[in-house]
Amino acid sequence: MTSAHLPTLNFEFVRAYTEESAREFVRRLSTTDDDPYKTLLGPVFDGPNSPDTWRTILALLIVLTFGSLAAGAGVGGGGIFVPVFSALLELGGKASAPLSKITILGGSIGSMCFIGWKHHPDALKRPVIDYEVSTFMQAGELLGVTIGVVCNLLLPDLVIL
Repeated sequence: MTSAHLPTLNFEFVRAYTEESAREFVRRLSTTDDDPYKTLLGPVFDGPNSPDTWRTILALLIVLTFGSLAAGAGVGGGGIFVPVFSALLELGGKASAPLSKITILGGSIGSMCFIGWKHHPDALKRPVIDYEVSTFMQAGELLGVTIGVVCNLLLPDLVIL
């Protein structure tokens, strides 16, 4: 074959096709046809969107175990709760994040009820919790929650997880 008979490649067509494929891929990741929060609406353990019983029990055991460890360490546990809720309960990232927040709130209330009234072992007039430091930290925590809620609303499910 001579060079005159070889087919020529149109690289502009390949580049345009690749760009269009990438745009379509990103569009499919960033938009969904249904509501990502629909699994949280209606009855939780009865209905078409309810998880299997064994998944619910396993998620409960993991959340209780690691939630207790996270509360003892003072880190909350959201990095564990979101993947557990997303994978085991099949909720998706956008629905798992608020459920994780309410789980952490429940653990925080339990910890506050348990240690809120205790006193420091060395200074009996001083509480175990340093309320001045917690008041100082509140502004940063509220800013982080606000940014997280906005990101949860704007970003696709894949990025949230």
